[in-house]
Amino acid sequence: PRRRCLLCSVALSLQLQWLSSSDALQMCSRGCTRPAALHAKGAASEQPRRWTLSTWRNWWRRRRRDPKFYLYRLHQAAKDGDVQRAARWFGRISAAGEPTTAAFNGMIHASAQRGNLDRAESWLRRLLESRCEADVVSYTSAMCAAAQRGQLQSAERLYEEMLERELKPSAFTFTTLVNTAGRARDLGAAEGWLRAMQAARHSPDVSTYAALVGAASRCGPKGNFTAAARFCRQAFASGLEPDGVLLNEMIWAAERAGIGPGAERLLDAFAERRVHPDANALSGAIAASCRVGTTRRAEGQLHQLLASDGLEITEKSILPLLHHYAIRGDAAAAEACFRTAQERGFKPGVKTYTTLLHAVARGAPGGDSEAAMRLFKETASTRLKLDRSFHTARLRAAAQIGGVAAVEECLAAMDAARVQPDAAMVGSVVTACTRSWDLDRAAWHARRPVQQRSGGLAEPLGQLAREYALRGDVGKAAACLGAANRSGVQPGLDAYREVVVGYANSAGSRRSSVQQASALLDGFAKLPGKEKE
Repeated sequence: PRRRCLLCSVALSLQLQWLSSSDALQMCSRGCTRPAALHAKGAASEQPRRWTLSTWRNWWRRRRRDPKFYLYRLHQAAKDGDVQRAARWFGRISAAGEPTTAAFNGMIHASAQRGNLDRAESWLRRLLESRCEADVVSYTSAMCAAAQRGQLQSAERLYEEMLERELKPSAFTFTTLVNTAGRARDLGAAEGWLRAMQAARHSPDVSTYAALVGAASRCGPKGNFTAAARFCRQAFASGLEPDGVLLNEMIWAAERAGIGPGAERLLDAFAERRVHPDANALSGAIAASCRVGTTRRAEGQLHQLLASDGLEITEKSILPLLHHYAIRGDAAAAEACFRTAQERGFKPGVKTYTTLLHAVARGAPGGDSEAAMRLFKETASTRLKLDRSFHTARLRAAAQIGGVAAVEECLAAMDAARVQPDAAMVGSVVTACTRSWDLDRAAWHARRPVQQRSGGLAEPLGQLAREYALRGDVGKAAACLGAANRSGVQPGLDAYREVVVGYANSAGSRRSSVQQASALLDGFAKLPGKEKE
């Protein structure tokens, strides 16, 4: 066999993958014999891999089994929040020698990324029991785990323990405490930690003001947008360059306060400072516009999100607008918005399909049945895990378009998923059967065992009794009312009125009709809250 050239030999010995397909062809034209695997790796790589000085250094440390390389991998896993991978690299560091404080800090940080406070504190205790000394990074990383869960008392306890060990807190420590207070919905505590930060001669940065804005937006049911705007103005007055995090917090503060035009003005103000909104900020602006009912502004912001390159469309972006369409019962607009986002790479989830089905269910009776059937087929072919709310929306949508077959198909799917219908679901089935004039089938479905009897069956059973009475079948109408009363369901007075009129118009004995009607009304009068009616 022919010999390999020097460049191919070096590439094979170092197992590099930076060769592009054109380089591989040029190398082959020299007449050298390279392995097929290296040919495939070189041809498959569309972009050449760049080997910097740090890459060569890490490769050399790996060859020497240097603990510094293991520490580098540990911090990479901690940054990704992969606790198991970080633990494996920590085990290699322990096997190579005594683990350092930086290794323990990496494990604490990995646990904090997952919001696991117990595991983070356990790694901190192991650090204190070892020969290494804990530093400010150790306690601050543990506080980050408390911040993820909003446990302000645990973060303050770690802060007091850090002071007992005569460790000087950093600016990031105070920022973490402010963030923890914000997640705990305690604006006063967040402002107190800001004053403590300034007393320790630390200047708050943009992340600190973003945490303060988040604390102001989370306090109360609608947040405190006035305080959030004050913190934002303080950040601008301090000469700090705003970033996307501060913009996101301000946008969502405006959304919680229900200030749609304020969110749009914030986008313009931050754009003047060269801070362009990301997908999260635009999602908050869409939600704020939908909250105040400005549909055109929300549609324009969604179009801006769809037209932007590099921004990922999530359910958080499209659900507020779909929910707004569902409240109006505009199924056509909801489906058009959904299809446009789907063409741009949006991957729908269960909540998206549930909201679309709610839009169909709230529409006019016998509405766009073709759109509903498309959604039915699309959800049937998906591999999503369907929950009870989805089955409820699908059943109501099928009842709204007036198809008994579609309703029974939904019930069969619920039985296959082992989801027991509740009273509202059975009421939708009874309503669909009543609209299709299949009263006997409606009465059979009304006797189905449900998860919880409630007022969801009151109106459907009353409607079924009225239809029986209008057809002259007074006996079945009275039976429906009796079954409703025995189940604890109270139909309205209109149903009883129709049945009494049916008794009056019946062809039977007048005395028996009067007795039956009187007994029916006496039973209605005994129901709680029905005496005045």
